[in-house]
Amino acid sequence: MKKIEINLYPYTSDKDKGFLKLIEKYFPIALLAFFVLIAINIILFLIIIFSYLPYNNLSKNWKKLSPQATTISSLKEELKSLKDKKEKYQELLSSKIEVSHIFADIFTSLPKNIWLEEINFSNGFMGFVGYVVEWKEDYSVSINKFIKNLKEKDYFFNTFKYINPKRNVKMKLAGREIMKFEVECKSSK
Repeated sequence: MKKIEINLYPYTSDKDKGFLKLIEKYFPIALLAFFVLIAINIILFLIIIFSYLPYNNLSKNWKKLSPQATTISSLKEELKSLKDKKEKYQELLSSKIEVSHIFADIFTSLPKNIWLEEINFSNGFMGFVGYVVEWKEDYSVSINKFIKNLKEKDYFFNTFKYINPKRNVKMKLAGREIMKFEVECKSSK
């Protein structure tokens, strides 16, 4: 038996009816998909907010504590430099070398034609840089005389057992020929 259809609105076409049937068929699925997408977006939004909160709190704490961190790092650097100074002072005190006695021995050992430009002292090592001018004797004789005089000084020689010339270079100063020399003194080899 054939169905009887009564068209109460005669002006609608079959094309419009197909479209309405399509909407009626897929509307619940589309509505469900729309709500699922909104729920996913809300969940992602909440995840982002909750993951940002600890970072925000840490950022605020860092801003509060950064001046203190700067102060602490500067105090650490100052403490390190003070420890280095302390070690140097202990090194000087532990070696028990009377520097004034050493300088007195050096001064009394200098011949009249030698002057010193630089004296370096550290950890059982002393180095001299000086100049010698030829006066009544040769350059090398004056340098050897200086080293011999240092070896004859009891305190200096007990402190520095090894006294050796390192380097000699001739040069001119104010129109006169002079020799620049270096002497190395060590307490042990």
